[in-house]
Amino acid sequence: AIRDAEYVIVDLTDERPNVFYEAGFAAGLRKVPIYIARRGTKRHFDLQDYPIIFFDGLRYLKDELAGC
Repeated sequence: AIRDAEYVIVDLTDERPNVFYEAGFAAGLRKVPIYIARRGTKRHFDLQDYPIIFFDGLRYLKDELAGC
């Protein structure tokens, strides 16, 4: 599904290992992942240089993603 996706949204909330793997796979396919995380999520050291959209609730997230 990642190979065929137009957009790849990566939810970093809870730091699940498979999410990092899938984000790397997407990047390897030259897709630019859109990183999101619930406010309060620790920014992982590997992603310090990437923009992350932090959100409080789904309504706010929807508005932020519409602007991407």
